[in-house]
Amino acid sequence: MADQIIHEMIAAFSVGCMDKQNFVQFKEYMQQDGELPDGEMGELQNIVAMIPIILDIEIPHPSIKDKVAKRLIEIKDEIKAKILNERKSSSTFSKTFTAPIEGQDEISFKDTKTQSFSPRLTNINLKQTRTSKDDFAEYLEKKKTKTLTKDQTGLKAETTNQEFVAAPLPPVKEDTFESIPKKSEAYVQTKAEEVKTSTVQNINEAEENKPSSWVAILSIIISLLLFTVLGYYSFINIQKLNNKITDLQNELNTAKDQLSAANNFLENYYALVEFFNNKDIVVINLQAANDSISNSAKLLLSFSEKSGLIQFKNSKNLQTDKAFQLWAVRRNQAVSMGVFQPSGNEFLRITQFPPMPKEQIDYYKITIEPTNGASEPSSNLVLTSQFTR
Repeated sequence: MADQIIHEMIAAFSVGCMDKQNFVQFKEYMQQDGELPDGEMGELQNIVAMIPIILDIEIPHPSIKDKVAKRLIEIKDEIKAKILNERKSSSTFSKTFTAPIEGQDEISFKDTKTQSFSPRLTNINLKQTRTSKDDFAEYLEKKKTKTLTKDQTGLKAETTNQEFVAAPLPPVKEDTFESIPKKSEAYVQTKAEEVKTSTVQNINEAEENKPSSWVAILSIIISLLLFTVLGYYSFINIQKLNNKITDLQNELNTAKDQLSAANNFLENYYALVEFFNNKDIVVINLQAANDSISNSAKLLLSFSEKSGLIQFKNSKNLQTDKAFQLWAVRRNQAVSMGVFQPSGNEFLRITQFPPMPKEQIDYYKITIEPTNGASEPSSNLVLTSQFTR
């Protein structure tokens, strides 16, 4: 593998865009004892590079899409059925309505005294009443009948043979039968025309307004349904994404814990390897000062290299402002070798080595002191040992 490709992979990893194919290729290269450029990646990056993180795109379940599609088809069918019903009802209304007949408006009112009109002026009922002419004709018939009866009973023939002279007709007032019907005829015609125009306009307005109002209502209903479906779908997706994020955070925290444990193990491993490469190593066991304490410790010292390690076992939990302090005792004089706050069974490096040969040290002890250490050991003794020369 060329150095340029390695540099490209390192750059891709540093910005977080290394894909799976490059990672597999890089892993195979490392497994085949491939060499990396000096100074390109540290130990932490070498460890993290072995942990690929792959994010999959979340795809909604097909059942959700099927439900939404079925619901939309049902809504479409309902809309079509409502539109057909509206059209049928409007056509039925237009067929049943009949306008007034023009011939009925031209009716003579000369021989009438009372008229009755329906609300739509479709039927005009005329009631025939007796007039003065009818009364006069009846009078003539009675007169003629009376004359004939007298002739039959033996009265004078002259009276029967006389020519009958009609009485003059009574005067007729023109205003009584002519002025009123003329006004009524004009009134009926105007009213009929007004009714025609108003009904036609109302029908046209109803036909124009109904479809637009239904379309607006249907559009609002469809919009509400779509917003409801989209809101529900968005809520489910957001909830799933939140769950995914929570799971990824938990996995990331677990990976961090594992990484820190691996780092601690590597540090302890490297520290042990480096320390055991030294010569003149002394192992000292520190036991509890009394039977009520179950703690113990192991002390590794190399006087030739002036270095050492200490490991606590079953160490009790201390307060936040307390720590263990190691002392080297020589002729009842204690010399501090460091302050420690162990969190497990790891090896801790000794920071202060006693400036004296090992033959002059009588024993070692550990006391509980403040976190910043003490110049002289307190009476709170935890662990102690006797040094064997």
